[in-house]
Amino acid sequence: MAWRRRSDVVARFEKQSVAENRVGGDVALVQQVIVDGRSPEDRAVRLLAESVDRQLSAEVQRQQLERPAPIVLRVRETERPVGPLPGAVSGEVRLDGDTTRMVDLFQGLPDRQLVILGEPGAGKSVQATLLAHGLLRAREPDGPVPVLFQMSSWRPHTMPLEAWMEKRLLEDHPLLGDQEMARRLVQGRRVLPVLDGLDEITAESFRDVIMKLDQALDRGTPFVLTCRAKQYEDAAVEFGQRLTRAPVIEIEPVQGDDAIRYLEGAVGDDERWRPVLDHLRAEPGGTLAEALTTPLMLFLARVAYSAPGSDPRALLSFTDPADVENHVLEAYLPGVYAEYLYPRYPERKARRWLATLASGPREIRWWNVSSRSAEFASWLLYALGTAWIVWLGWNIWFAIMAAVAVLVANGWFHVGLLLDKVEIVATEREAADPRSHLRRYGLFAALFSGVSGAAVGAAMGAWFGGASIDADSATARGYALAAGLLFGTATLISTAWGRYLLARCEFVLRGRLPVRLGAFIKDAGERGVLRRPGSVYQFRHARVQDVLRAEGPALLDDEPYTVLPPGTPRARQTAKLIAVPSLRLFAHACTVGVTLAVLGGVFAQVGVDFESGVKPRGGTNTYCLKDGCANVDYLSWSLPRGGSATTVFRPGSSFRNAPFDGLDGQVRISGCDDAEISMEVRAEGSSPRRRTITEGRWHGVRDWPLPASFEHLTVTFRRLDTMPCTARLVWERAGLTTNQYFQIKERL
Repeated sequence: MAWRRRSDVVARFEKQSVAENRVGGDVALVQQVIVDGRSPEDRAVRLLAESVDRQLSAEVQRQQLERPAPIVLRVRETERPVGPLPGAVSGEVRLDGDTTRMVDLFQGLPDRQLVILGEPGAGKSVQATLLAHGLLRAREPDGPVPVLFQMSSWRPHTMPLEAWMEKRLLEDHPLLGDQEMARRLVQGRRVLPVLDGLDEITAESFRDVIMKLDQALDRGTPFVLTCRAKQYEDAAVEFGQRLTRAPVIEIEPVQGDDAIRYLEGAVGDDERWRPVLDHLRAEPGGTLAEALTTPLMLFLARVAYSAPGSDPRALLSFTDPADVENHVLEAYLPGVYAEYLYPRYPERKARRWLATLASGPREIRWWNVSSRSAEFASWLLYALGTAWIVWLGWNIWFAIMAAVAVLVANGWFHVGLLLDKVEIVATEREAADPRSHLRRYGLFAALFSGVSGAAVGAAMGAWFGGASIDADSATARGYALAAGLLFGTATLISTAWGRYLLARCEFVLRGRLPVRLGAFIKDAGERGVLRRPGSVYQFRHARVQDVLRAEGPALLDDEPYTVLPPGTPRARQTAKLIAVPSLRLFAHACTVGVTLAVLGGVFAQVGVDFESGVKPRGGTNTYCLKDGCANVDYLSWSLPRGGSATTVFRPGSSFRNAPFDGLDGQVRISGCDDAEISMEVRAEGSSPRRRTITEGRWHGVRDWPLPASFEHLTVTFRRLDTMPCTARLVWERAGLTTNQYFQIKERL
């Protein structure tokens, strides 16, 4: 908070002179900035350097990259056709050496741009971490700060490189304060990006990724980039796309002497390793030596046989280097989760849990813990709620059809409206603190589902307690509570937090995740299986993640997310937060409402059939709007001056045998100005009801009540006026309405 206050004061001072009435403390702060000559950017750079140093030092210690002594790797200028364009690099540059001199090698480049290639497991990420750490230690006071960026989270098709780096700066180093400062540091080249894992980017076209990188990283921008050799070469050879100004070096396989030296330093006087070391000296070109030519294999082999009871001589029993690698990859986790280590996670369970985490993206975030069944559960609850209401008013078969209709409609809405929407929104502080973000989404989900459940419950209570059903207060409250809980729970599950909670419970029950997920992830980081280069955990070795990913189904999702800068108004934060959940709730409400409306509309009316008397003429009126046309059936009678007409109808067949409620449709006089007609309706067992119809407008007849049951309906029309013309009376949608709630009343 102190830094935020200083930067705000300085920003105001830069725009205008100090006002006479400014607070004395603020003036002192501004004067201090002027006296020591430090700009806000200088102070931000200092804070960033301190934050990066803490993170890199912790990561080097956590991964034990300097204990024992790191493996010495030789690097050389690559022979692959992927180098910079001729003449793009000025002067003589020496690109051969070893990883102990990487800082000097980089600082000797004219533009300080470097691409590091290597095979899987060659140590690219480790070298990126060590190089960033070394460059930070060798940094001049006014030099750019080397910052390690994991490129697996960059989505080139949605975000430019600079904007992504600004976003990650604030996520991993929230002490910077705000997005504007991060933008000034990136655009002012006060940051030296160390871009690790170009090959891990999720993108449709690797060629487009490199092209966007080349456009963003111009001649004056120093950077380091790591990538698997084959992917980078394929892009250069197949598409002619490369970084046009950056020299390219390649990490060579580990030499036999270096491998032996590393293992001796790691295992000390452990006699279990003596046969392995002797074999490597005796057969420097043998199967085992060929398999242990990458830092990854050496590290995994050392860890796999670190337990006191294990026997490294098992490495000598293979005749194919690929078999050695597969064996080491399989034996790694049993070594990490050996029984003598605390806490005691059974290796079989830990492997299964890690396989679940490996099925998701490179970075492990809470919203990736989701499942199709969790999504389907909310649909199912909405469908069950709709089926319950339909069953109350109709029957079990219509309830089943309504449930199916809601499920299908929800699927359509999800694909049509929600597929490309970004639901996860975080402020910069929350992005740097995943637990805080999870708590906020939990509170939001509880509030959102509570409000929606209360609204549904209130509507249900008003409906049951109203004149339509007229249930007693206790019954109305009971149904209101049940509906509120059902639809509130469905809304809770449909939120990102609800899906996370349900998916996590599902995975725990299936044995795919532990009960205490956070503690397990933290422990995996301490054991070296995971790493935390920034604000989130990821697998330390991509190849280990690939092996684990192949062992189980893809259970986690790669959900996009957006980060809001601190200056975002509270109203905009709220709007972003509720946008997708509200759209999802609207979709669910539409599916339920439309299903109930269709059922109610289809069976609410019963037609009338001619029995005797004056037979009316039938016809159809067509009404057209911009969206299309609709046909409405009608019956008509012609009445001359002083004339009358009586028609006897019998009710049409009713699918539900529901009791009658009243007339349906509307009537109108046409063809005779100022005509008036008396309309009389009489059903068996009831008194006649009359109404005067005047020319020039439609008259509704739905408010005319009728007995619940009758066999004949007599309708009589009489002319009341003295106009000499013949009047034509039209009855559109002629029929009877039925009581849609009779079955609900019977079931209460």
